[in-house]
Amino acid sequence: MRKRIVSVVAVACLVVPAGSALAGEPERTRVGIQAMDYHFMLQDGSDFPTDLARGKYRFRFHNGSEERLHEVVMFKLRHGKTLKQLLSMSDKRVERHIRLMGFSFAEPGEDGKAFNAKLIRGRYAVLCFVSNKRGSKPHFLKGMIHRFDVARPS
Repeated sequence: MRKRIVSVVAVACLVVPAGSALAGEPERTRVGIQAMDYHFMLQDGSDFPTDLARGKYRFRFHNGSEERLHEVVMFKLRHGKTLKQLLSMSDKRVERHIRLMGFSFAEPGEDGKAFNAKLIRGRYAVLCFVSNKRGSKPHFLKGMIHRFDVARPS
């Protein structure tokens, strides 16, 4: 799955806009994501939320680790699939059940590139696919995986 997601991310570099400077563009909700060894949190130190409101977001990424490269890959789970189901699928099947929303990576102590995402109702996940050494477990298997929901407005 890692190889396939990395391929999807590489292609997305060409099509996912990092932001727009157009006058009159509606304001985006700004969210700072911080990667630590081995979890995600918000840059203010609070836990990453399990629910977010629908809307347009600008996600900034900071690697708070002192030693390790980290990334954040955000995708929407499609067709009612769960993370557990996706992790057990072949790379080819996973591709049909996710929609890449954005990603960023950064060296230890550095900021990554911000990305925009329009979140609609559904299940989402953020993961870090980086491994410390060739052949070692990717960081999401060490805890850098988080699922959140975007609900229909009440």
